[in-house]
Amino acid sequence: MLRNVIAALFGFVLLAFIILWIIGGGPRKLWGAFSSSFQNATATSSEEFRLPWQPAGLFPTVNDEDLFGADLNPDGSPNEIEELQEEYDNLTKTADELATFGNPSPHFRKIRISPFAGDPQSPDAAEEYLTIESAIGNSENISLAGWSLQSAVSGRRIFLPEAASPLRAGAVNSTFPVSLAPGQSALVLSGRSPVGGSFRENRCTGFLTQFQSFYPALNAQCPSPETLLPLTAENITTYGDECIDFMQTIGTCSFPETLPESLPVVCRQFLRDTLSHNGCVDRLQTDASFNLDVWRLYLDSPEELWRNGHDVIRLLDEKGQTVDVYTY
Repeated sequence: MLRNVIAALFGFVLLAFIILWIIGGGPRKLWGAFSSSFQNATATSSEEFRLPWQPAGLFPTVNDEDLFGADLNPDGSPNEIEELQEEYDNLTKTADELATFGNPSPHFRKIRISPFAGDPQSPDAAEEYLTIESAIGNSENISLAGWSLQSAVSGRRIFLPEAASPLRAGAVNSTFPVSLAPGQSALVLSGRSPVGGSFRENRCTGFLTQFQSFYPALNAQCPSPETLLPLTAENITTYGDECIDFMQTIGTCSFPETLPESLPVVCRQFLRDTLSHNGCVDRLQTDASFNLDVWRLYLDSPEELWRNGHDVIRLLDEKGQTVDVYTY
């Protein structure tokens, strides 16, 4: 009987303690303590969890910001990695250009291949040409002796020819290495010359167009017939009135197809000797304005030299160093 009373009393006391514990927030405190302990344990294990034989720091922690915030600086600008990548890309591009350009010549920026005058893509060798010109700022005469043009794609290389100055039509001409003075240019034509060789244009070369075709067209800057036979008392006495009148009907850079039978013999001979390329040269070659600033250099190829699609053409000096590159 006493044992039952003691058991009932113990049960009552235990129930009272449970009720008081619940009223005092016991479950919430227990959950809070458990959560705090779990978070601390998780943080500790995530920061450095290792087996007993593993050294500390074997698995270093990685900050999310280090992984996902490294591409930009706090102000949103590219970081050092992006800047280094950009610099690397620029250096790679420069290296590629240098590989195409080759070893620069001392004449770099003094002579250039004109990007505006020429047609290297023509399928006809007679119309395929490039223009080499003295660059803006060049202040010296530069010899083209031993210079060449080379395709960096096909490897084809051809040397620039010498030229005559002045040219004598129908004759074997003496030729010399071309020198480009400031303001001068040279048309480098792939085909064969209509007059048998390369030459410098002058105030008389327009006469050549009467019997030969040139591409591109020659400068037709021949002197007018009136200037070749000016109206002076001496000329009137020597050649006669009819000769003077007939000269005024002749176009520039041409010889008349027929000569009137009534012209004096001396007039007819004067016309034959004067209204031609060679005759014009004989009369004007000592004039200061005789030579023009354009050379025509014929490479004498029966076929086209440069690619019709795309090509990289290098102008090389006498040592094989690159003066300029023309890409199309």
